[in-house]
Parts: sequence; C-alpha cells; structure tokens
Amino acid sequence: GEMWQNLLQSLPKDVSYFVVDLRGFGDSPRPAWHNYSAAGQARCLFRTYRKANFSGPLIIIGHSLGGLVAIEFAKRYRNLTKELILCSPPIYDQPAAPEERRKQEDFLRSIYQRISKDPAFIIKAYNIAQKIRIAHPSIVVEDDNIEMFIKTLYASIINQDTIKDIKNIRQQVTIINGLLDPLVVRRNLVNLQKTNSHIQLIDIPTSHAVNARYQKTILRAIAKSLSDKE
Repeated sequence: GEMWQNLLQSLPKDVSYFVVDLRGFGDSPRPAWHNYSAAGQARCLFRTYRKANFSGPLIIIGHSLGGLVAIEFAKRYRNLTKELILCSPPIYDQPAAPEERRKQEDFLRSIYQRISKDPAFIIKAYNIAQKIRIAHPSIVVEDDNIEMFIKTLYASIINQDTIKDIKNIRQQVTIINGLLDPLVVRRNLVNLQKTNSHIQLIDIPTSHAVNARYQKTILRAIAKSLSDKE
C-alpha cells in the first residue's frame, strides 16, 4: 500500500478507495500454509472488499503481481469489477515447445527458477533492483519473508494461467507498460490487445517501478474511467 501514497493524494476528492497489502507483503499476515497464488490473493481481496463495506463495481489498479491478482479478481467477481488498470503486468504465455521457443519469457522463467533455489541471491538481487529503480523501495525482501516471496514466484508468476483468463475478460482493461521494463513481455500485451477489443495498451518511456511519470498515466486512466458512463 505504501507505494500508492503519492498517487492517492492526487485522486479526486469525491473518490472512495481502499488500498491493500497483498497477503505476505507489507503489514498483511504471512501464513506458512498459504500457496500465494493469484487466485488465493483474489479471494483475500474479495474479503477485504466485503469488510470495507464498499458497494458497486470497482476500478481495480494493480502493479506487477497486483495486476495478475486484479485479473483473477475480475474473472471471479465480474459484477464487482468495472475496469482494470494494470501496471507492468508480467503476463507470460505457457512454456513453448522447442520449435516455438519464445526467447524473452523462456529466459525469464529460467532465471526465476534458478534464483528461487538461492534465497540469499534473491535478497541481494532485489536490493540491486531497488537501487536501479526496477523495484519500488517500499517492497522489502529479506530473510523474514523470503519463503513467501519464493512461493509467490512459483504460484503466481512461473505457473500462471493469466494470459488465458485475460483473453475472456469483458470489462475494460487498460494496460500501462514501461518500454524499458525488463520483466514484461510486450509482445504478449500487443497480442492481447489484438484479440480482445476491451484491452487498451499504453506504452510509456519508463521501467518497472511506479514513478512520477507512471502516476500521471494512471491518473489519466482513472479520470477517463470515471468520466465514462456506467
């Protein structure tokens, strides 16, 4: 939730919102029994929605893993979702056959699988990612939560069905992609825009983390959604 604080200060005064730490992150609990899949996170988000006593469909904004959770939420709770704004979503296709290898996402998957076997390396790499502004400084990866982080990597990123789910979504979807983002496969986003008329892709010259330029683009997407008729 901390990474959204600057954005929240720029929202229209009459907009109601709630901000979450996904399970395992920030101040949310980190139960060892949870598999940390996007489906499990979406169910937690639904319970938070109910507890917050909100009514009516939501504009759901999700960054990185949060984007995959937003898609899962929209699939499960269609009547509660007006629109998705997905920021740097790591949407990967299923592993390809040898003759159809997709170099970028096959490379990313292999990197994720290798580093997941070396928790100490993940912590060091994440600290570097924060310094070069690929990762937001509010998201901390350390000894206390590394097990949860690895479970999330496997359940939500490596073994995902998101590309199949988003093809069938009928709510409006705005995808914001940083052209300098090494973790996102832009080709997949372009293909999704071609196959689903409800998807709009916006490219901006930035990397993975939500910075000031990113926030301006998100705010424009929110304003457009609020101006559209129900």
